[in-house]
Amino acid sequence: MSSSRKGRLGVAAAIMGLLVAGVGCSTAGPPDADGPCNSPGVSKDQIKLGFIYPDTGVGSAVFAAARAGVDARLGLANAEGGVNGRRITYEWRDDEANPDTNGRVARDLVENTGVFGLIISSVAASGSARYLNEQGVPVTGLDAESVWAQ
Repeated sequence: MSSSRKGRLGVAAAIMGLLVAGVGCSTAGPPDADGPCNSPGVSKDQIKLGFIYPDTGVGSAVFAAARAGVDARLGLANAEGGVNGRRITYEWRDDEANPDTNGRVARDLVENTGVFGLIISSVAASGSARYLNEQGVPVTGLDAESVWAQ
């Protein structure tokens, strides 16, 4: 299997993890039932995610297709009705493959944008791992660093 195909499959698996997490805010009932949820980034109509990857910097070429993969997977999920009728949206940030930048943009997405969770496809996620864990923010993505195994 080619590395680009593995990367796309990894992105798809990561997004599915967040979609499953979003279902945790739903209630039993028909798929179009409105379930109350007080989680950040979740409203009656939308689940807001953040996506962090190196659009520039070292390794950016390796992750070039990651954003297209997220667009494709979320587009499919939204075409199928989203999560219990909630449309999935996201904002992305470039961490430049730099842990300090990763920490700064993750904090921005959580504190200023109010995302429900993050997809991180970067080799610099250690810059935000502790903060995101302390805040209880759901995160999925690559486990390219040992911080994810601790």
